[in-house]
Amino acid sequence: MSCEPILTSADRSTWEQWERLALAHAGLAVHKARVQRSLGIVADMAKRCPSAYIAWSGGKDSTALVHLVCVEAGLPVRAMSIKDDLDFPGEEEYVLDLSAEWGVACDIVRPPFSLQDWLKQHGAELDPGEDMHGRDVAFAKKAFYLVVEAYRLSHASPGVYLGLRKEESRARMMNRIQRGPIYTKKTGETVCQPLCDWTGSKGIDLDSR
Repeated sequence: MSCEPILTSADRSTWEQWERLALAHAGLAVHKARVQRSLGIVADMAKRCPSAYIAWSGGKDSTALVHLVCVEAGLPVRAMSIKDDLDFPGEEEYVLDLSAEWGVACDIVRPPFSLQDWLKQHGAELDPGEDMHGRDVAFAKKAFYLVVEAYRLSHASPGVYLGLRKEESRARMMNRIQRGPIYTKKTGETVCQPLCDWTGSKGIDLDSR
């Protein structure tokens, strides 16, 4: 049975518009210059930490990151993707299909429990105003951060590529300003964020192109 979601004509029309927008954005000189700078950052990271892995959620930024590192830069970097029972239908198949197409070694890892069951049992304990993805939140810690750390330790990897952009939050902006695109944490792990200066497709008029 296919896990692909059922798309309506309105869904497909919206997707086509976003595809046109993305292609227009990719053709901008400023974006092409950012890609070239990002490739330089990737090359620097490869020298510093050749055994680093890529954290791949399956979202647009981390997927662009995998393509940048493994396809455009041609590096044999391994990817890791956490998949659980809160994902959209078809996410795991999407990641695995692209892995096969691009020749990327990808490890699918899972939390040791059902996230749906956890939320049913403990959801009422969560603060409605709190970011569920924060490191100090029990849900995020058990479902994500401990899983990532276990993977890193099992592969003895001293570094990771992350598809984070500075425009997404003030914290990421400050991290970019203070640490730069590559930095080493107190734990000894080297973090590389090649897409940190990339921006969303804002201000492009599709009808004028």
